[in-house]
Amino acid sequence: MRINPAIFRAYDIRGIYPSQLNAEVARRVGFAFTEFIKQRFRTKKPQVMVARDVRESSIPLRQGLVEGIIGAGFKLFMRGGQEIGLNNGLRSIRGLARQAKLAASAEIGHLIPAEGEAARYVKRLQALMPRLGPLRALVDAAGGSAAYILPKLLTPYHINYKPLYFDPDPLFRNHEPNPLSPRVAEIIRQEFQRGKFQLGVVFDGDGDRAEFFDERGHPIRTDIIFALLAAEELKKKQGAHFVFELTHSRFLGPFIEAYGGKLFVSKVGGIHVRREMERTGAVLGGELSGHIYYKKLLGTDSALYSMLRVFSLVSKAVRPLSELARQHTSGVFLQVSIKHNAPRRALEAVLKQYRPHLASRLDGITVQYPSWWFNIRMSNTEPLLRLTIEAGSESELKARRREVEGLIA
Repeated sequence: MRINPAIFRAYDIRGIYPSQLNAEVARRVGFAFTEFIKQRFRTKKPQVMVARDVRESSIPLRQGLVEGIIGAGFKLFMRGGQEIGLNNGLRSIRGLARQAKLAASAEIGHLIPAEGEAARYVKRLQALMPRLGPLRALVDAAGGSAAYILPKLLTPYHINYKPLYFDPDPLFRNHEPNPLSPRVAEIIRQEFQRGKFQLGVVFDGDGDRAEFFDERGHPIRTDIIFALLAAEELKKKQGAHFVFELTHSRFLGPFIEAYGGKLFVSKVGGIHVRREMERTGAVLGGELSGHIYYKKLLGTDSALYSMLRVFSLVSKAVRPLSELARQHTSGVFLQVSIKHNAPRRALEAVLKQYRPHLASRLDGITVQYPSWWFNIRMSNTEPLLRLTIEAGSESELKARRREVEGLIA
């Protein structure tokens, strides 16, 4: 069987089900993963935990992965667990593309149910946030994995919340499992018109990232949420380090420095954020897509913990969330995706035009002017160019966007 090498992405293993990614591919990946772990950590019988999201295609993929891992002799703990499109994938597995070849014989491992792990995770989060003040919130689980955890997680707190789409739905019939979608923003806006809430939160399909909304139902970018959380961290520990991917608004670095911390930037993507966190000892890491990583959670992302942290901040604040967020802006900010048949050639054209103002080649091309800046890079997951641009006014942003996009048309 030939495995399409295109499924091995920068951050994960991702492909169209079942033509590119299916149970047999997952089985081979599972076996290769065990070989990688054995070599990396010099252990013959490590323990692995496997879980899945709510998509129906995740059932055969998990089964194949489990068979591959057990076939290599691993002790495997399996959560019952619970986006649907044709795309699916495997997270937190690296360096496997060249190792996906099954050996003829291997010691057989065994499977151990791990249903108690969800309860243990809930207790861990509640221990990190033992109390929350009174609060009115809108909580949208999107019919995804967070729906399994949220009721138990929120039970001990004095929160009056309206649950949206808490019934797991593999088809995501209420709305797509992308909290950044304009359609999702419209649904939240309508809910805020019908009820009075201090804030809202929407989770993605597998519950590891979220978008927050202020008391008016307006979305708040993750770099702004990150700034609010960083300020809370720096009240407890001066000199703390933070990491955010380089496409954040330019207010973030000076803001963190003003509070006594230091911001490091990384390439775009969770794997790069986590590596930079490990290198710098950062307490928080973030992505504009809604992921926030925590040192106290072993460097992993947790949208559930982010929710508790933001709930705590809003419940104690004198001012509404919209005012807290408003102070953390330095201009008009925009991110767009551009389809392009020759992205490398497009980047070369941009570099030639803006070389005198080149600020960084860390990830794509970052150009800095006194009143505006932009970054343009190739997507690691899709055949697209990603343009991030920020300017002092709406009119300047529109003009500069036309200028940059005109170069690559």
